[in-house]
Amino acid sequence: VECGDGVENIGTSAFESCLNLTSVQFGKSVADIGDRAFYECKKLTAVDLPASVTRVGDSAFANCSSLASLTVSDAAAEIGSAAFADCAVLSTLDLGGSLVNIGAGAFSACVGLDSVTIPDSVTSVGESAFRECAGLDTLVIGKGVQQIGHLAFSDCPNLQEVEYNAIVAEDIEEYSGLNRGVSPFCGSGTASGGMSVTFGDSVEHIPAFLFCDTPLSGIGTFKVKDVTIGRNVKSIGNAAIYPGSYEFLDITDLAAWCAIEFEEYNPLYTAEKVRVQGVQVPSLVIPDGVESISDMAFAGCVAATSIVLPDSVIEIRQYAFQGSTAEIIWGDAPAITEIGSRAFAGYLGEELTIPDSVVKVYSDSFGDTLDSHFMQVEGAIAYVDDWAVRYDYEALLSMIEASPIENEMIEIQLREGTVGIASASPQDYDTIISFTLLIPYTSKLTIPASMRHINAGSCVVAREIVFEGTTSGWNAVSKGIGWNNVKELYSLMVGGEEVDVTELEAMWSEYVASEVQCTDGNVPIEWIFE
Repeated sequence: VECGDGVENIGTSAFESCLNLTSVQFGKSVADIGDRAFYECKKLTAVDLPASVTRVGDSAFANCSSLASLTVSDAAAEIGSAAFADCAVLSTLDLGGSLVNIGAGAFSACVGLDSVTIPDSVTSVGESAFRECAGLDTLVIGKGVQQIGHLAFSDCPNLQEVEYNAIVAEDIEEYSGLNRGVSPFCGSGTASGGMSVTFGDSVEHIPAFLFCDTPLSGIGTFKVKDVTIGRNVKSIGNAAIYPGSYEFLDITDLAAWCAIEFEEYNPLYTAEKVRVQGVQVPSLVIPDGVESISDMAFAGCVAATSIVLPDSVIEIRQYAFQGSTAEIIWGDAPAITEIGSRAFAGYLGEELTIPDSVVKVYSDSFGDTLDSHFMQVEGAIAYVDDWAVRYDYEALLSMIEASPIENEMIEIQLREGTVGIASASPQDYDTIISFTLLIPYTSKLTIPASMRHINAGSCVVAREIVFEGTTSGWNAVSKGIGWNNVKELYSLMVGGEEVDVTELEAMWSEYVASEVQCTDGNVPIEWIFE
């Protein structure tokens, strides 16, 4: 068939099921190839779309079982849904440099394709676009891709190499149904020993659920052999590369890794081994100059025996080392002064040393498990390197409830050398309220002269406070107990009602120490809550 230069559009089903059609020559004026225009032309062997073509319609060449090669011009902007679906012998695919949209199922079941390159011009790859391309070995995803549909590259069992270059593709929406997969790669890499996935240096965001299966998908899990993270990745979406059970994770830039925003499950979570710039290392040595370790940066890291933090680190954020077994090694002169909330919650290393530079920790800096092997518990207080990390309020409550005599004093002795007491965390407020309103017993807190810092809310259950140092020493202790915290607790008690500070002080004095007893005298309550 020859479509002359005067022909601009080829209509819907124009040559559908022309079973003896072997070739088509398009004129220079053809702009649109209609839906099903060449559907099921089973002897058509090659298609070369001229520069004039801007759109290939839905199912335009579907079921062309003899179509072996396809060249898309640089003018074509859209390939419709199922446009080349079930072209079983299609082995040569050259997509034009102006292509913008690849429709749903556009090349599904093209089992003869062994290599596909999505050009940088493409912004959208539809659902199941390359699904069941059983022969697909290599896939390159261009920089401009912004949307990737569900199952776009699924059930490609022989897929071995995936080069992903999309700069800021959108997060992939999770299916809510139990019988459908999430990842565009469900069922891929299963026959090839796994996919090697490289996120190039152009990538800034790795989309949520990019490599994630639902356990009940019914499609079969994908297999990832190793993952390389480019140096410019700034964020990784929820379950983006999880729970891929892969052997290697290759981090191109370890300093950049420490700044990535992980929504959930960083790729280290299940990696068996780790490489830095292609070299397997037993220890992750964070470069000098890194000041912050981001949320979950090394959570679940079992691939390294140790993580070495430079002196420049001044911040460790939430869950940075959750579930990690790597030993934490500090530099010779650490600058870090504060261990943030939940920074080491769930840490599974054999021991944890906090440097002397740290002067402040939070009640949940090390999680809720007080019998963790790197902590000691004395008198319902947990310690890490001479910090009273938090009160175990449940343990205190048990002590009070076990006490046979009403109004018996429960004594808490902080060990000698303790330099700081952490805050009461919000999850403890209900228990604190139980102490102050429901339990008629009192408690005595003895603080050693070594104390230098007391965080907000840490002494709210102490009816009597004894400081083993002098009044001048107590005055020098940095105290963060302010009345604002007491107001917050009272607000919880009375359902958010406002209360005058004077009345609050009078009320609170019934439950909290009205003064601190020092070795050389008593300190008035104002000094406690400065």
